[in-house]
Amino acid sequence: MLVLRILSLPLALAAFALLYVVANKAPHAVESINVFVWLLLPALVGLKIFARQRK
Repeated sequence: MLVLRILSLPLALAAFALLYVVANKAPHAVESINVFVWLLLPALVGLKIFARQRK
């Protein structure tokens, strides 16, 4: 658990740096992924609510 706490900041910084580089190199790819995620989000929330009601 301690290793996870120690490594979480460098991993988060690396992920942010990677996203920053990708957003600057290919903004159209990031925008299309963003649109896809926003379209997928209501479906995932609906499935989660449906699964919770079935229990």
